[in-house]
Amino acid sequence: MLFRLALSVVILNISICPALPHGREPVITLKRTACLGTCPVYSLEIFDDGFIRFVGIDFVQYTGEQRSVVPQEFVENLVADLLKADYFSFQDSYETCKDPMGRTQMITDLPTVVTSLRVGKTKKTVRHYACAPRRLGDLEQEIDRVANSKHWIGNPLRFAVPPPTKTPLPSTLTPPQGVNRR
Repeated sequence: MLFRLALSVVILNISICPALPHGREPVITLKRTACLGTCPVYSLEIFDDGFIRFVGIDFVQYTGEQRSVVPQEFVENLVADLLKADYFSFQDSYETCKDPMGRTQMITDLPTVVTSLRVGKTKKTVRHYACAPRRLGDLEQEIDRVANSKHWIGNPLRFAVPPPTKTPLPSTLTPPQGVNRR
């Protein structure tokens, strides 16, 4: 009886869960890497039919692979937004910043966001660590919004290790009994 119930649950989950698109490439991808703090680490792929695959790695509520489907129209509108923002004209990488004098500034411990867009056989990947145009950051947020990444990420601070508590030192220190004072 228990075996039949377990088998029924497995079959129900398989029938509800969207099928993984075999042999197809996503039209849009986004990957967020680790930082020194509690930045969510995950990747997602969005396919032309609305299928979304999210893989949570660290500082997310759901680790491992998660799947969902959004209306195909959402994906088409997202691709149109990327094209309207001239995604293919972005630099391949935004790794450093320059001050007004043209000197390179060192920036450390930020997460990196890697996005890609595929239209037909044309594909572009952009690596964003620092000092990218604002419209690239806006597009990254729009990809997350359409994929509803927030649902799987949850509250990253919930998974952070709290800092050690500091116990105040006593105002007067006395040596333990039996210790010679000199």
